[in-house]
Amino acid sequence: MRPFRATPAAPVDPVGNPAQPETPAAAIDAALGELAAARGAWARVGRRERARILREVASNLRASAPEYARLHERQKGSYGEGLGGAYGEAGVMVLHCETTARALEAGFADAVQGVRATPTGHTAVSVFPYLPFDSLIFGAGEVELWIRPGEAPSRGALYRRKAAEGPGDGAVCLVLGAGNHAVIIVLDVLHALMAEDR
Repeated sequence: MRPFRATPAAPVDPVGNPAQPETPAAAIDAALGELAAARGAWARVGRRERARILREVASNLRASAPEYARLHERQKGSYGEGLGGAYGEAGVMVLHCETTARALEAGFADAVQGVRATPTGHTAVSVFPYLPFDSLIFGAGEVELWIRPGEAPSRGALYRRKAAEGPGDGAVCLVLGAGNHAVIIVLDVLHALMAEDR
Protein backbone atom coordinates (compact mmCIF):
# COMPACT_ATOMS: atom_id res chain seq x y z
CA MET A 1 0.00 0.00 0.00
CA ARG A 2 1.41 3.38 -0.99
CA PRO A 3 1.57 6.00 1.77
CA PHE A 4 -0.95 8.80 1.65
CA ARG A 5 0.55 12.20 0.92
CA ALA A 6 -1.09 15.60 0.99
CA THR A 7 0.51 18.63 -0.57
CA PRO A 8 -0.61 21.89 1.06
CA ALA A 9 -1.72 24.74 -1.15
CA ALA A 10 0.19 28.00 -1.12
CA PRO A 11 -0.77 30.35 1.73
CA VAL A 12 -3.10 33.17 0.73
CA ASP A 13 -3.03 36.61 2.34
CA PRO A 14 -6.47 38.05 3.11
CA VAL A 15 -7.75 40.93 1.00
CA GLY A 16 -10.38 42.01 3.53
CA ASN A 17 -13.53 43.98 2.94
CA PRO A 18 -13.53 47.35 1.18
CA ALA A 19 -14.48 50.32 3.34
CA GLN A 20 -18.22 50.90 3.49
CA PRO A 21 -19.92 54.28 3.93
CA GLU A 22 -21.65 54.87 7.25
CA THR A 23 -25.35 53.97 7.22
CA PRO A 24 -27.50 57.00 8.11
CA ALA A 25 -29.48 56.63 11.34
CA ALA A 26 -32.72 57.30 9.45
CA ALA A 27 -32.05 54.32 7.16
CA ILE A 28 -31.41 52.08 10.18
CA ASP A 29 -34.63 53.25 11.82
CA ALA A 30 -36.57 52.61 8.63
CA ALA A 31 -35.15 49.09 8.30
CA LEU A 32 -35.96 48.32 11.94
CA GLY A 33 -39.49 49.62 11.38
CA GLU A 34 -39.95 47.26 8.43
CA LEU A 35 -38.69 44.32 10.50
CA ALA A 36 -40.96 45.19 13.39
CA ALA A 37 -43.96 45.39 11.05
CA ALA A 38 -43.16 41.96 9.56
CA ARG A 39 -42.43 40.10 12.81
CA GLY A 40 -46.03 38.92 13.26
CA ALA A 41 -46.22 37.62 9.70
CA TRP A 42 -43.09 35.52 10.26
CA ALA A 43 -44.45 34.17 13.55
CA ARG A 44 -47.52 32.92 11.66
CA VAL A 45 -45.49 30.96 9.09
CA GLY A 46 -46.11 27.27 9.84
CA ARG A 47 -43.44 24.66 10.37
CA ARG A 48 -44.01 22.94 7.01
CA GLU A 49 -43.54 26.19 5.12
CA ARG A 50 -40.45 26.90 7.19
CA ALA A 51 -39.13 23.47 6.28
CA ARG A 52 -39.70 24.25 2.59
CA ILE A 53 -37.79 27.53 2.97
CA LEU A 54 -34.90 25.75 4.69
CA ARG A 55 -34.67 23.14 1.93
CA GLU A 56 -34.56 25.93 -0.64
CA VAL A 57 -31.80 27.63 1.36
CA ALA A 58 -29.88 24.34 1.50
CA SER A 59 -30.20 23.95 -2.27
CA ASN A 60 -28.95 27.49 -2.85
CA LEU A 61 -26.05 26.93 -0.45
CA ARG A 62 -25.02 23.81 -2.37
CA ALA A 63 -25.13 25.67 -5.66
CA SER A 64 -23.13 28.63 -4.33
CA ALA A 65 -20.56 26.59 -2.35
CA PRO A 66 -17.74 27.13 -4.89
CA GLU A 67 -18.27 30.89 -4.91
CA TYR A 68 -18.59 30.92 -1.11
CA ALA A 69 -15.30 29.05 -0.77
CA ARG A 70 -13.48 31.46 -3.09
CA LEU A 71 -14.85 34.54 -1.29
CA HIS A 72 -14.10 32.95 2.09
CA GLU A 73 -10.44 32.45 1.15
CA ARG A 74 -10.21 35.93 -0.39
CA GLN A 75 -11.58 37.64 2.72
CA LYS A 76 -9.86 35.52 5.37
CA GLY A 77 -6.83 34.19 3.62
CA SER A 78 -5.55 30.69 4.32
CA TYR A 79 -2.56 28.91 5.80
CA GLY A 80 -2.29 26.57 2.86
CA GLU A 81 -5.38 24.44 3.45
CA GLY A 82 -6.91 25.58 0.17
CA LEU A 83 -10.68 25.77 -0.18
CA GLY A 84 -11.43 22.62 1.84
CA GLY A 85 -12.20 24.43 5.10
CA ALA A 86 -14.62 26.79 3.41
CA TYR A 87 -16.36 23.90 1.63
CA GLY A 88 -16.65 22.24 5.04
CA GLU A 89 -18.37 25.32 6.44
CA ALA A 90 -20.82 25.33 3.54
CA GLY A 91 -21.51 21.65 4.26
CA VAL A 92 -22.28 22.44 7.92
CA MET A 93 -24.80 25.09 6.86
CA VAL A 94 -26.47 22.71 4.40
CA LEU A 95 -26.64 19.94 7.00
CA HIS A 96 -28.12 22.28 9.60
CA CYS A 97 -30.82 23.46 7.18
CA GLU A 98 -31.74 19.91 6.17
CA THR A 99 -31.70 18.56 9.73
CA THR A 100 -33.93 21.38 10.95
CA ALA A 101 -36.24 20.96 7.95
CA ARG A 102 -36.67 17.24 8.71
CA ALA A 103 -37.46 18.02 12.34
CA LEU A 104 -40.02 20.66 11.33
CA GLU A 105 -41.69 18.28 8.86
CA ALA A 106 -41.91 15.58 11.53
CA GLY A 107 -43.24 17.97 14.17
CA PHE A 108 -40.07 17.26 16.17
CA ALA A 109 -41.25 13.68 16.66
CA ASP A 110 -38.26 12.31 14.75
CA ALA A 111 -35.65 10.34 16.63
CA VAL A 112 -32.71 12.26 18.00
CA GLN A 113 -29.37 10.50 18.20
CA GLY A 114 -26.97 11.01 21.07
CA VAL A 115 -29.45 11.72 23.89
CA ARG A 116 -29.02 9.85 27.17
CA ALA A 117 -30.01 10.00 30.81
CA THR A 118 -27.15 10.39 33.29
CA PRO A 119 -26.90 8.84 36.77
CA THR A 120 -27.20 12.38 38.19
CA GLY A 121 -30.63 12.92 36.62
CA HIS A 122 -29.44 15.17 33.81
CA THR A 123 -30.33 14.68 30.15
CA ALA A 124 -27.09 14.67 28.13
CA VAL A 125 -27.15 15.60 24.44
CA SER A 126 -24.13 14.86 22.25
CA VAL A 127 -23.17 17.97 20.25
CA PHE A 128 -19.66 17.06 19.08
CA PRO A 129 -18.58 15.46 16.86
CA TYR A 130 -21.50 16.62 14.72
CA LEU A 131 -20.25 15.56 11.29
CA PRO A 132 -18.37 12.36 10.44
CA PHE A 133 -15.19 14.30 9.61
CA ASP A 134 -15.24 16.61 12.66
CA SER A 135 -12.77 14.46 14.57
CA LEU A 136 -10.37 14.52 11.61
CA ILE A 137 -10.44 18.32 11.52
CA PHE A 138 -10.65 19.20 15.22
CA GLY A 139 -9.05 16.18 16.83
CA ALA A 140 -10.40 13.50 19.12
CA GLY A 141 -12.88 14.30 21.85
CA GLU A 142 -16.58 14.44 22.61
CA VAL A 143 -18.80 17.26 23.86
CA GLU A 144 -22.18 16.90 25.55
CA LEU A 145 -24.74 19.49 26.56
CA TRP A 146 -26.23 18.64 29.96
CA ILE A 147 -29.78 19.75 30.76
CA ARG A 148 -30.65 20.39 34.41
CA PRO A 149 -32.46 17.59 36.28
CA GLY A 150 -36.21 17.95 35.99
CA GLU A 151 -36.04 20.11 32.86
CA ALA A 152 -37.24 18.61 29.61
CA PRO A 153 -35.16 19.03 26.46
CA SER A 154 -36.32 22.20 24.71
CA ARG A 155 -36.17 20.90 21.13
CA GLY A 156 -39.34 22.03 19.40
CA ALA A 157 -40.57 23.96 22.46
CA LEU A 158 -41.46 27.04 20.39
CA TYR A 159 -43.74 25.02 18.12
CA ARG A 160 -45.42 23.17 20.99
CA ARG A 161 -46.14 26.51 22.66
CA LYS A 162 -47.48 27.98 19.42
CA ALA A 163 -49.74 24.96 18.91
CA ALA A 164 -51.18 25.48 22.38
CA GLU A 165 -51.29 29.27 22.61
CA GLY A 166 -51.23 30.60 19.05
CA PRO A 167 -48.41 32.09 16.97
CA GLY A 168 -47.64 35.10 19.14
CA ASP A 169 -46.25 38.42 17.93
CA GLY A 170 -42.67 37.45 17.07
CA ALA A 171 -39.78 39.78 17.83
CA VAL A 172 -36.83 41.60 16.29
CA CYS A 173 -33.26 40.85 17.34
CA LEU A 174 -29.73 41.71 16.34
CA VAL A 175 -27.26 38.96 15.45
CA LEU A 176 -23.71 40.23 15.74
CA GLY A 177 -21.29 38.98 13.10
CA ALA A 178 -18.36 38.56 15.45
CA GLY A 179 -15.83 35.77 15.07
CA ASN A 180 -13.79 34.48 12.18
CA HIS A 181 -16.17 31.84 10.81
CA ALA A 182 -19.12 32.96 8.70
CA VAL A 183 -20.90 29.69 9.41
CA ILE A 184 -21.40 30.74 13.06
CA ILE A 185 -23.23 33.88 12.00
CA VAL A 186 -25.49 31.96 9.62
CA LEU A 187 -26.35 29.33 12.24
CA ASP A 188 -27.09 32.07 14.81
CA VAL A 189 -29.46 33.75 12.33
CA LEU A 190 -31.22 30.46 11.57
CA HIS A 191 -31.57 29.71 15.28
CA ALA A 192 -33.14 33.11 15.93
CA LEU A 193 -35.56 32.64 13.03
CA MET A 194 -36.50 28.99 13.53
CA ALA A 195 -36.21 28.43 17.29
CA GLU A 196 -37.09 31.84 18.69
CA ASP A 197 -39.38 33.50 16.09
CA ARG A 198 -37.11 36.52 15.98
